[in-house]
Amino acid sequence: MSQKFIKVQNRNQKSDAYQKYFARAVYNRKPVSTDEIAQFIQDNASVTSSDVHAVLDQLGNAMNHFFRRGEKVYLKNIGTFKVGFSSLGQATADEVTANTIYDPRILFTPETTHVPDNTVKTRTVGDGKVEKYTGYSVRKKMLEGIEFEETHDNQMKTT
Repeated sequence: MSQKFIKVQNRNQKSDAYQKYFARAVYNRKPVSTDEIAQFIQDNASVTSSDVHAVLDQLGNAMNHFFRRGEKVYLKNIGTFKVGFSSLGQATADEVTANTIYDPRILFTPETTHVPDNTVKTRTVGDGKVEKYTGYSVRKKMLEGIEFEETHDNQMKTT
């Protein structure tokens, strides 16, 4: 299995990327359900599907509890969730209130690891000297092993 994509052309004449082609993700079917997740976990761990359902049901409640307290939520091997929002610009700081906040949303940052990329890079340090170092790349753990494949299946759904 792989993450499928189609090629699409930017048709926005006001865009700097007008008429350029880009890859757009498409998906095999409807989102995976809680039942499917629970079954997968049951098959790969020593818990029952009903136990997984109970935990997942409470996970949403727990996250909401901590978000209401103004906290971030970190889930090992998954990443960090936090509340984000937009705000209307105001002329003075005193005019910025909770009433100027809109579009609240959950922001997700996947867990990452720093992996040596086996290249030697150079950087300039404070005194103007150039030093060599081994570069590192950031790898998102949940994306490890995902391959990409073009599809021509018009039945698939885009984002």
